[in-house]
Amino acid sequence: MALDTAAPLARLVTVLEGLPGIGAGSVYTGVPESIGPRVAAYVALGGQRFDTETTNTLQREATYFVGFAYAVEGSEATAETTIAGLLDAFQAALLTERETGMGGLVDSVGWEFSLGDGPEYTPVAGSEFRLYPVLVRVTQHTTYG
Repeated sequence: MALDTAAPLARLVTVLEGLPGIGAGSVYTGVPESIGPRVAAYVALGGQRFDTETTNTLQREATYFVGFAYAVEGSEATAETTIAGLLDAFQAALLTERETGMGGLVDSVGWEFSLGDGPEYTPVAGSEFRLYPVLVRVTQHTTYG
């Protein structure tokens, strides 16, 4: 398997576009300068770690940052329940991605939802958004030498 940073990024965008309540046009690749729809998500590159698995085999763990965003507009309770539903749907989708190795793109898929421990409301281009961060980690390996 070749190391491919862009393929899991694109796959996560596709997964997010398939979640109920998001859809195409509401998912951004990279951190958006402004967020248009009321409910949106984005995927950005995170860090990468490399380990030598065995002689001539390199394993890489790549992290992808997924942000869920809801334009609050005075509807804090709706923001929370909407994001709660998206998180459940995303975790179910990630379980499927784990089973298939993201369609054969990666060796393994894992995730961390604990970054949302501190609720965050953030102004983005003049609107207040409820943001919920998630980390998705994938491993790939390649041979060298």
